[in-house]
Amino acid sequence: MLVKPFDEMAAIELAAIEHEARGKGDKRGGSAAPWTKVKFDRQIVAIAKAHGATRFYSDDEDVIKFGTKAGLEVISTWNLPLPAAKQTKIDFEEPIRSIQLDGEEGDAQQTEQCSEAQGEPARGAQTPEAKEPKESKK
Repeated sequence: MLVKPFDEMAAIELAAIEHEARGKGDKRGGSAAPWTKVKFDRQIVAIAKAHGATRFYSDDEDVIKFGTKAGLEVISTWNLPLPAAKQTKIDFEEPIRSIQLDGEEGDAQQTEQCSEAQGEPARGAQTPEAKEPKESKK
């Protein structure tokens, strides 16, 4: 990516773009945006064109329209390829571990939830066998 100034060559390019639009009877070039925005958008296109760019990147609808009219290839970010995903290896065989800090109430609950997630009953929880009353031998 290059950042270039709005210099004398860009000002001449902007004047040509604006002169062409006014010659067609539409100084805004089909844009419904405020005149100040149209001027700034055209400046961006003029800078790119004056410095020899053949393509540039923008998500602004008016900049895309003005750039395309000026013969530039305009690429939006949503048209860029996604970077390759980095796959993280997850070991599903390793048990869930929990850390319990002394004196903090919420940690005991988290430890119990981790145990339950592993298929073990939580501390103090009754198993189905423990819930049923045992027959006493008399």
